[in-house]
Amino acid sequence: MLARHFTLYFLLFVIALLLANDSANYFATKRELHASLETQMREIAAQIKISVDRSQQAYHYVDSLMAANLRTAAVAAKYALPPSYQDVDNAELRALAEELEISYLTLFAERPDDVVSVRSSDPRELNLSTKTWENYYDAFRQLFEKRNVEGLTYGQSLTNYWAGEIAPSAAILDDPKNKFGYFFDGSTDYLINPIMSTEYIEQLERYTGVETILKDTVEQHEQLLEVTLFNPRTFSIPDEELVNVRDGVEIARYDDRKILFGSYEYRSPNDAAHISEAFESGETLQRIERIDDRQVYRTYVPVYDELFGQPYVIGITTDYAFIQAKLHTQLLNLALVTGVALLASVALLGLFYRYVRRARDEVAQSVQDDYNEEVQSLFVAVRGERHDFVNHLNTLKAMADTKRYEQLERYVKELVDETIAMNDIVSIGHPAVAAIIQSKAAVALRQRIEFSYRFEGMPGIAAIQGVKSVDLVKILANLIDNAFEEVMELEPEDRVVSVEGWLEPERAEIVFSVSNALRNDLSEAELQRMFQPTYTTKKTGGHSGLGLSIVREKVRQYRGSVTARTPEPRRIEFVVSVPLGA
Repeated sequence: MLARHFTLYFLLFVIALLLANDSANYFATKRELHASLETQMREIAAQIKISVDRSQQAYHYVDSLMAANLRTAAVAAKYALPPSYQDVDNAELRALAEELEISYLTLFAERPDDVVSVRSSDPRELNLSTKTWENYYDAFRQLFEKRNVEGLTYGQSLTNYWAGEIAPSAAILDDPKNKFGYFFDGSTDYLINPIMSTEYIEQLERYTGVETILKDTVEQHEQLLEVTLFNPRTFSIPDEELVNVRDGVEIARYDDRKILFGSYEYRSPNDAAHISEAFESGETLQRIERIDDRQVYRTYVPVYDELFGQPYVIGITTDYAFIQAKLHTQLLNLALVTGVALLASVALLGLFYRYVRRARDEVAQSVQDDYNEEVQSLFVAVRGERHDFVNHLNTLKAMADTKRYEQLERYVKELVDETIAMNDIVSIGHPAVAAIIQSKAAVALRQRIEFSYRFEGMPGIAAIQGVKSVDLVKILANLIDNAFEEVMELEPEDRVVSVEGWLEPERAEIVFSVSNALRNDLSEAELQRMFQPTYTTKKTGGHSGLGLSIVREKVRQYRGSVTARTPEPRRIEFVVSVPLGA
């Protein structure tokens, strides 16, 4: 029973220890993977920022060149066209636009309360009213007043010339990106408007490379799903608030677009809040979200460099399955190691118990052999006493016949003392107990041990019901042997061992007490460990430490109890109680 309990507790402890170790390793690996991914995303974001800065620098430089080229085209158109728009034909403008390698060419004339398009290479650009075009209309009025354009929040101003921002066309709706230039020096009655369309702008963007940079970044990192450059100033604003209505046409400013660059396929309803939080706090934000049944790791990195453009937030979307796959591999490895460790523990435990069982069986066999020897020695002693009895009678008769009465008296006294000692052993009543006491008394005499014994209420008990004699011998023999071994490390005058036995009628128990002197006092903890297998307090070698463990196991087998206590300094007492009829 004890062995089974110990095995169960040991295995539970090993399993708990392995699971705790696996859990610690799993979560440590998870933290390391998250930290590594966060660092990697920061590095990617830093590379993107550098690339975007360089690209935007080149973009603004080329944009300035484009504005200058449009002015050159406008000046060339001035010299190629008559001074009055009345003399200009739209077909002539189409031919001139092709010659100047621009997309469109439109002429605007001033009206008392408006500026309208009067001629154009594209008929869709004709008869456009501009009085609702805000900054553009202000620029037109300044140019017609022969002033250089000032006071506007955007655009490029040169002599007799102003170029607007990249924006969609009010008339040609399939061109979302256009560059407009406006020239007027007073030599004509119209304002010249050369235009670069979407095709040229997109070609410029391909050359400047922001989209290409983001696409290459995604392709170079297998765990990346997409990279998006968000506009933090407009992303949370409803779309309808970002457009101007010109003559019934909705026109959105190019710089107000919500997605500055990159793709935006993985949309989350939390993006607006996360972009705003990252932008306002200035801190990088990481979030794990489920989008379209796919778990993704989202990183938001704010960028405030406005040297060549507006601030933006870099959104990096990573496939979280990349992390989960590594965690799954780590979990499988940990499970494998745990299984191997558990099997090794079971194997070691089996070897340990095999060793303990073998040692215990050897001790048990030794006790059984001692029991057989001691019973045999008792029979030999009885036969010897019977043989000696005849000799004693002959000796007594010879002393009486020779009238040596003084010697006869001394001889009788010695014979009586020996008979009394033998009667004390015989009066124990239980043959097995008497045999073990007689055997141990002989051992004590040889080893100069003061061995005393006292049994009360034992006469007439030829056998203890329910308790095997061999087990009773194992219990007493182990306790007495343990006491003898302990006192043999003391001086002869201190070698004191006593054995007592008595009946407890009220509790229907038989009780044995074995006490002996000690070399040193024992602590309470040492007393508690006294019955553990292989535990011993003996300094000399050759002790298995299994004797007391066998005693406790045998006593528990009969539902009895065994306790150890120190009734006085440097003395220990073992008390065994065995129920009668157990």
